[in-house]
Formats: sequence, structure tokens, C-alpha cells
Amino acid sequence: MARMMKLAIFITGASGIIAQVVLMRELMVGFCANELTLGIILANWLICEAAGVFSAGKVIDSVKNKIRVFLLLDGFFAIVLPFSLFLARVFKTFMGIPFAQALGLYPVFWVSLVVILPVAFSHGALFSAAARLYSESGREESQALGRTYYWETIGTIFGGAAFTFLIVRYLPVFQTLIVPSSRLRALSSPAHPANRWCNRTGDNARTSHAGLRPDRHYHDIWDSV
Repeated sequence: MARMMKLAIFITGASGIIAQVVLMRELMVGFCANELTLGIILANWLICEAAGVFSAGKVIDSVKNKIRVFLLLDGFFAIVLPFSLFLARVFKTFMGIPFAQALGLYPVFWVSLVVILPVAFSHGALFSAAARLYSESGREESQALGRTYYWETIGTIFGGAAFTFLIVRYLPVFQTLIVPSSRLRALSSPAHPANRWCNRTGDNARTSHAGLRPDRHYHDIWDSV
């Protein structure tokens, strides 16, 4: 389970950078962008991601089954990413704007915010959920944040290199979303170790009255992290 969680955080980092670059490229084409427009897009991404980290950090403590929350956030990220990419391509059609017409700063801000919000917000929330899972394994909070950030950063570096030198060269834009979105099927599969553990938590809760310790398995799976 520990290895699968590390892999999930690693893929979260790789998926985040791929999603960010793909959406930025599409929005820059639609906006006929310059450096100022690019700065607005990046600012919206950082704002939405920080909002996701903050919001999930406030809510995650009140949730009992945090692994299930992590899986749900992961699935939501995988679902909304293709829709955000589609919206980044067709927003001018919806707004009745000619394709070659550049947009002002005000519409650039709001359009990019709407496109980026669901993807960046859920990606930021994934970081808070993963960090909380680490901290509840018995580690100090600072160490948990550091290890989560470490694996996500490694995934971000790998995802950026893979996108630059492989994915963008050989795959059309919608097929580049295979890496960020295909994990939805794996994580939602009943055979996935995290889902098997989530199903066992209900059985552990029902047997806790017999003197068993349902939290023992939860802590044991993180011992090697």
C-alpha cells in the first residue's frame, strides 16, 4: 500500500505539470497570447491550486476515510481535465468571438479562471489529502509534508521531461491526456489495493467491538513509507 501511495503521489505530480502545460498552450492559442497573458494564466493556476490546498486542508481533518477522499479527488481531476481542455478550445465559439481576434485582459482573466479552476483546485486538494495521510501514519507533520512534496516534485520533473521530449512529439493534444486521466480507471478498479483497503475498513469497524484494533492495519501499511 505504501508503494502504491507513493506511485499515486508521483503520478499526481506528473499529471499536474502535463495538465498545466496542455491547458496553457491551448489558452495561449485562443487568446493570441503574449507574455502578459501568460502571466495571468499562471497567476490563475497558482491561485486555484492554493485555494485547493487550503480548502482541502481545512476539511480533510473532519473526514474519517481519508484514502477514499484522495481517490475521489483523483478521479475528479481525471474527469474534469478533458472537459477543461475542450472548453479552452471552444470558448470563442460560445462567446461569439472570431478565432483570430485577441482578447483584452479582463476576458483573459475570467476565461482562464473558469477553464483552470476545476483542474488546479482538485490538484491542490490532492496534495493536502496526501500530506494528511502521511501525517496520520505516525510521522511528524513537517516530515509528512516534506515527503509528499518530494514525491510530487519528482513526478513533476519526470512528467515535464516526458511531455517535452516524448508525449508532445508523438501524440495529438487530446491523447496527451492519457497519462493524467487513465489513472481514473485504475484507481476506481475494485482490484486496486487502496480500494480493497477502503472496503476492509468497514469490516474492521464492525469487528472493533470484539476487541480488535481497526487502526492497526492502517498504521502498518505506512511503516515502510
